[in-house]
Amino acid sequence: MNEHSGAQPSKTSYFTVFLLIAGLVFLAVGVSFAELGPSAVYANLLIAGLQSCLLGYFFMHLKGAGQLTWLIVGAGLFWLAILFALLLTDYLTRHIAAY
Repeated sequence: MNEHSGAQPSKTSYFTVFLLIAGLVFLAVGVSFAELGPSAVYANLLIAGLQSCLLGYFFMHLKGAGQLTWLIVGAGLFWLAILFALLLTDYLTRHIAAY
């Protein structure tokens, strides 16, 4: 059963999003070869976040999804934020226990 609420996206929009994601891949490769030091990790994480947002919004059809789907996506992102916060607290307090 098809539950899409909107019309199907055109092939040009799929191709445009594909080119954007491919461009972001090449940008990530460029950032990894640049001498940015520790900030290269943050730049690549930002690029990866943009790629995942584009993938979810267009290719997983979140653009025309209902409220329940957006609630599930929000719950997943909230859980991911909790996991990153717990990881960060462990990482930031690890040097204290070592000395």
